[in-house]
Amino acid sequence: MFWRFFAVFLLVAANNVPAVQFPLEIVENFDGTRVVVLANKDEIETAPTWHPADKPPLTIADLVITVQKHIDATPGRSNALIRKIDLRPIKGYETQDRWYYLLMVADPDNSHPNLNYLAVLMNGKVLSTIREPSAYK
Repeated sequence: MFWRFFAVFLLVAANNVPAVQFPLEIVENFDGTRVVVLANKDEIETAPTWHPADKPPLTIADLVITVQKHIDATPGRSNALIRKIDLRPIKGYETQDRWYYLLMVADPDNSHPNLNYLAVLMNGKVLSTIREPSAYK
């Protein structure tokens, strides 16, 4: 008798548990460095689409303003500059015309040896990025 109630309880509890959304990992090669971009499916699907023949929803001028605000809010990086900008389709969403900007950011005097990478969706959302470490031998 107890096991019947326990089974019913588990079924009811399982229906009320919210699903956990794990981030998508988009692995890119950027100037010989492997960069991993972390994004949620909802973030990608709510960002505007773009077709290369049209004007992008997020222009380079808007991108620079967005990235500069993000850099200014990052402790110890307020003087960093954009070194390179690349416009790329989001892997797995190419047929839906989903694109994003991938940027390389560094200190102007190279006082900080590590480069930072940023990814920005077409709606101006800055995504988390990490540089994939070299494999240990």
